[in-house]
Amino acid sequence: MIKNILKPFQEVLLDKGLCVGCTAPLEKAKRLGHLTENSEIVRCKCKRKYVHDKKLNKYRRATFQEEQQYLKSLKK
Repeated sequence: MIKNILKPFQEVLLDKGLCVGCTAPLEKAKRLGHLTENSEIVRCKCKRKYVHDKKLNKYRRATFQEEQQYLKSLKK
């Protein structure tokens, strides 16, 4: 129920390039590394992780699998 209420607000924030937790601009977020050729993982000051699609210039929340993929790339 509560997810149905919050999801539209979170989508609007992400469309504007803002963090869903602290509403900080994600363009100023720390770039952690590349997931693919066209996407990179970024971390907001509130520690939430996002994936930035460079082609579309859009942000979305990083999945657990994407975070694990990034951590594995660090270990190499």
